[in-house]
Amino acid sequence: MQRWTLLLFGFFLVGLPAGVIAQTDADYSLIYLHRLKKSTNAGITYRVFLNDQNVGKLDGINLALSDNPKEVWLVIKCTQSGTVTLRINDNRNNEVDRTFIEASPGMHYYLAFDPAAGFGVKPIKKLFAQEGHDAFREVSQNDIEYFPKGIRKQVLADRVRDLPPETENLTVNIANEEKTQDIDFHPDSGRTGIKMETKTGTGFTPGVSAKKFFALIIGVEEYQDPEINDLDQPVKDARSFYDVLTSYYTFDPQNIAYLVNPKREEMTKALDKLVEKITPDDNLVIFYAGHGHWDEKLKQGYWLPSDARSGDRGSWFSNADLKTYIGGINARHTLLITDACFGGGIFKTREAFQDARTDIQELYKYPSRKAMTSGTLNVVPDKSVFIEYLVKRLKENPEKYLPSEQLFASFKTAVINNSLNNQIPQFGEIRETGDEGGDFIFVKKQ
Repeated sequence: MQRWTLLLFGFFLVGLPAGVIAQTDADYSLIYLHRLKKSTNAGITYRVFLNDQNVGKLDGINLALSDNPKEVWLVIKCTQSGTVTLRINDNRNNEVDRTFIEASPGMHYYLAFDPAAGFGVKPIKKLFAQEGHDAFREVSQNDIEYFPKGIRKQVLADRVRDLPPETENLTVNIANEEKTQDIDFHPDSGRTGIKMETKTGTGFTPGVSAKKFFALIIGVEEYQDPEINDLDQPVKDARSFYDVLTSYYTFDPQNIAYLVNPKREEMTKALDKLVEKITPDDNLVIFYAGHGHWDEKLKQGYWLPSDARSGDRGSWFSNADLKTYIGGINARHTLLITDACFGGGIFKTREAFQDARTDIQELYKYPSRKAMTSGTLNVVPDKSVFIEYLVKRLKENPEKYLPSEQLFASFKTAVINNSLNNQIPQFGEIRETGDEGGDFIFVKKQ
C-alpha cells in the first residue's frame, strides 16, 4: 500500500495553523503569544526571544497564592520574512521550548504558552486563526504587552475586526516517495481552518533520504594498563549498533569507521578524517562504548582509549577535545551516543517529549548537535541496558523517518526501569557547537 502526504498551499502555510491574512498592507507580521493562566512557580520569569532578540517577558503565577491571576498576551512585531525562531527561556537561561514560524508580511500568527505543561507536552502550541483571534478579543487591554510599544494602536484596532471569509481557491499537493501532484480545492465560504490527516505525518521528504550518513563507532574493552579493568561488553555493543545501522538504515558500510580497542591516536585520526571529509549536506553519528571517567577537580569528563594510563590525563580523550571536533566537523546534523559519562558543563540536558515534533522537513532544515548518554556522571555497568534498548527500538521502529529525540523518548523509561543502579539516560544539545534546533533523522531502508 502506498502512503501519501498532503500539503496545503494558499491561505494556509504548511504545518502552520496559526497563519491569518491581515487586514492591512503592513510590511511586517504580528505574533500573538498567549501565556495561559496555569499555575507554576511564581518566582520564574520567562524570557521570550525572536531569533536572538529578547522581545519580552512572561511572569510565572501560582494560582493558589495569587489574589487575581491573569492571562497575559505578548504581541510581537516581526519585520523579518522567512523562517524565524520563537524561543522561551526560564530565569536560569535554560530553554523551555521553541517553535518555528514561516513569517510573511501582513500575516498574523497565534501561539499559546503553557508554563505548567507536563512531561510529554510541548509548552508552545500553535493555534488556528479563529481560535487565537477569538481568545485575543476576550482579553482586557491591561493584560496585553507589546514589542515594540508603538504597535499598540494598530493591534487594538485589528482585534475588533472580524476575520475575512476565506473563499478563494487553495491548492492541495498530494505526494509520496515517487511522485507529486497538485489538485485544486475550493473551501466553503467562512472556513477558518482545515484539518487534514495523513498516513506518514512527516511531509514529503525525498531530500532527507538522499543525503549521506556517516558514523564513527568506537568500542573499547581491553586496556593495556593493568590498573584499568577490562570490560566484557563494549565491543559487542558497538558491533550491534553497527549492524542495526547497516541493516535497517541508510548507512553505507564504506561511510562507517568502526574502531575496536583503538588507541588515542587512532581515535583522533578518525575524527581528523571526518573533519576533512564531511560536508554541510552530510549527517554524522558518533558512538562510544567503554570506560568513562569524571574528574571532579577539573570538572571534566574523559573517555579511556585502550592505551590510557591510570592517573595520566594526557593519555585520555577529554570531552573538551570531543566538543572541539564536533564543533569543527561541518555536518548538517551530528548525533553523539555514548555509554559513558559526558560532562554536564558542555551538555545542555532537557526532557525528550513523548510527542516530539514529527515535521521532518522542519527538523532536518536546521543544523543540530545532539547527544544521548547512558547516565549522568555515575559509573554505568558493563552490561548496558542503554545500548540494549537503543538497538531494540531502532530495530522495531516502523517509521520511515525517526528523529533522535523521538528515539530517545521511546526507550528512556525502559532503561530507568531495568537498570541495576537507577541509571537515568540524558538527552540534549551539545553547547556551543552550532546547534540551531534541528534534529538528526534516522532514515529506514526501503
